[in-house]
Amino acid sequence: MKPFYESKDCLIQAYESVHLEFPEHLHDHIEILLVDEGSIAVRVMDKSRLLGKGDCAVIFPQQIHSYHTPAESRTRLYIFDDSLTGRYLHAIRKCSPVQPFLSAEELSEDGVLALDRLYGLSCDKCEAQADGVVGTVDSAVGGKTAIAENAGSEPKLTAYTGASAEKSASVQKAPAPNAEELCAAWIQVLFALIWHRLSPERRSKSEGMELTCQVVQYVMEHFQEPLTLEILAQELHVNKYYISHIFSDRLQIRFRRYLNHIRLEYAAELMKEGSDSLIDICMEAGFNSQRSFNRAFVEITGMTPMEYRESAVGKK
Repeated sequence: MKPFYESKDCLIQAYESVHLEFPEHLHDHIEILLVDEGSIAVRVMDKSRLLGKGDCAVIFPQQIHSYHTPAESRTRLYIFDDSLTGRYLHAIRKCSPVQPFLSAEELSEDGVLALDRLYGLSCDKCEAQADGVVGTVDSAVGGKTAIAENAGSEPKLTAYTGASAEKSASVQKAPAPNAEELCAAWIQVLFALIWHRLSPERRSKSEGMELTCQVVQYVMEHFQEPLTLEILAQELHVNKYYISHIFSDRLQIRFRRYLNHIRLEYAAELMKEGSDSLIDICMEAGFNSQRSFNRAFVEITGMTPMEYRESAVGKK
């Protein structure tokens, strides 16, 4: 079983995250982060920037990216299938943005409007699912966020203020566009506004970066199994010291801490979504003992697994 950020079987997700922290990862979907409050350090491949209120990052499929909140942040994340991008699909699959970060001015009011509308559609879809209505777009909105260093990370849906008006206006004689069509339309409007700002160029093949992607992908797919630098080296046919260098130089994190962070993220999801015992959860996440699980949990989150579970249950 893969963690939620890698198992994106739906067309679009949109959710809010507080004090977002997440190590380097990649997936097959497009990801857009918009900063609502505070600041967050974002790294996309070999580029990084501290984003402030109104700024955003655009991550194409299979690009390694990470998030770190220095103090406080409230962000919105949009994760969607590239099939929704229309005429931009071919270029997105062959190119990478030279400038993946946009300032509030570069995003523009129209760009924010497109993101607001897209977020509102996602919230409406979530409400429809809660009411037992079968929708037209596969969506998994809310309920997902990364472990924050200050343990304050908890998703909260923010209803789009124009949702009620849009629902009333949708009662017409002519059939209204379905949710998938509306989501795709707003995504394509957004890319029409920002495409030239991204300065996309054809993806170059870098042996070092390709191996980095392979390392990240392998860890994400096998983190529940016994995993060491030696095993990675054997599976990828590379010297273990070179892989260690990839973690320290390219990913800027020690291998063991990176692996623990991925495992703890998965364990945290299990703790929030089910009632399995902590020992079962730690084994499912790939730890070989509850002691090592507890030690890693405190080191990365600042609280024990039991404290985290009680906090997560209390916020439901």
